[in-house]
Amino acid sequence: MKQTKRVVIGIDGGGTATRVLLMDADGNELTRCEGGPALTDWPGSPVDIEAIEIAVERAFEEAHLAPPSAALCAGLAGVGREAERKVVESELVDRGIAERVQVITDAEAAFFDAFENDPGILLIAGTGSIAFGRAEDGRIARAGGWGTLFGDEGSGYEIGLQALRSAAQAADGRGGQTQLLP
Repeated sequence: MKQTKRVVIGIDGGGTATRVLLMDADGNELTRCEGGPALTDWPGSPVDIEAIEIAVERAFEEAHLAPPSAALCAGLAGVGREAERKVVESELVDRGIAERVQVITDAEAAFFDAFENDPGILLIAGTGSIAFGRAEDGRIARAGGWGTLFGDEGSGYEIGLQALRSAAQAADGRGGQTQLLP
């Protein structure tokens, strides 16, 4: 399959799924698809480049196009440090998915989608959780987003874990009765 038009890719990748949007140079949506989680959130585990690559390949197939795209921007959980971003960017370039690659955090991508360049505060409570904000003077601050072991309070993972703990403690007689046990 030969590439006949310039396309760009947007990726939203986290602990639940990888979502891919393929657009032409005029901003028209060509296809969107979903793949497996792009984040293996355990100490020392990197972003799952394979999950991203599979989802992008599926998007190209659905659009009847072939890589590489002109540009790719991936908003990913687990890339809060510059070193992590550079590794993921390098991997994506090496795999021939796109000519230019930029990796940002999922919180940065969501924040820009909601506020563009304006000030604001964004709270994400999905598989993980984070608060991300920008003040009127441009200062940026964040809280949370440390992963399942260190601090994703309010996340789906944390809520599910607390529910399972409560049910287990009730079953053992170490905790109060709960409707979660049945």
